[in-house]
Amino acid sequence: KFGDIGREMYFLRQGVCTVMNGAENVIYAVFASGSFFGEFALLFSQRRSATIKANTYCDLFTLSQEDFQSVLHDFPEFEVIIKREGLKSVIGGFRIYPLITDRVLLGLPPPKRPVASSPLQKAEGQLSEELESN
Repeated sequence: KFGDIGREMYFLRQGVCTVMNGAENVIYAVFASGSFFGEFALLFSQRRSATIKANTYCDLFTLSQEDFQSVLHDFPEFEVIIKREGLKSVIGGFRIYPLITDRVLLGLPPPKRPVASSPLQKAEGQLSEELESN
């Protein structure tokens, strides 16, 4: 529920859920079988940012904070996947989403570019920088 302290995340094995604001008068998304939610509270030590309500009978798997940390320790790539997919679901409705790279989604610095040695490489670098800034 919106505002609660998150101590677990959920995997929706079967069913349909609606993601709503705290007042439960705005629908953000609808989750179906195979979706997961609650990861932001675990990843970023945040309170719940939405309320989830079941539209149908739902079968859920729960992953506790302690087990979540254990999974991240044993499988660090899981954190990258969870962050990327979670952030995609949050900003997926924005038109600019296709322009956002995984590095940006994960808060990583841009990759270092090699120093251009020819005029063509310099022009390509300038064009690339201009495209990234727009």
